Amino acid sequence: MEYHLRRWPDVALDLTPIKDDLYDQFRGFERSLFNTEGSSGASGRWSPLKPSTLASKRRVRGQLRILQEKQDLRKSLTNKRSSDGILRVEDAGKTIFMGTKDPKARFHQEGTRRMAQRKVVDLTRRQQQSMLRTVQRHVVESYPNE
Repeated sequence: MEYHLRRWPDVALDLTPIKDDLYDQFRGFERSLFNTEGSSGASGRWSPLKPSTLASKRRVRGQLRILQEKQDLRKSLTNKRSSDGILRVEDAGKTIFMGTKDPKARFHQEGTRRMAQRKVVDLTRRQQQSMLRTVQRHVVESYPNE
């Protein structure tokens, strides 16, 4: 019994084997967030664009969806092949970072004095629990049966 208890952290806490599964979940949640303009996130629908921003978008691109004028921020959070996406494993597999290198993300995530906050990473409790269940399955399946 003691052997199994001591071995548990070495095997079970390395999340490297499930990093892609977790990243797939995260990217799916992000696709939903952008598709619903924030409605599927914990904070709810993103603030509407200012009339001046809408007018500018109509003139320049015709794209009126919030945070999707050039698609680069969205792609960095939803497309596995994006060079701006982040999936990084650290601390011997105990820590996984997922997100974006796109510098605009921080301003949208936090908001500014001149720009409303529109969280681009905004997991609901249910989404967090879904990812936690993936981790729990990994822990149980990794437990040595020797």
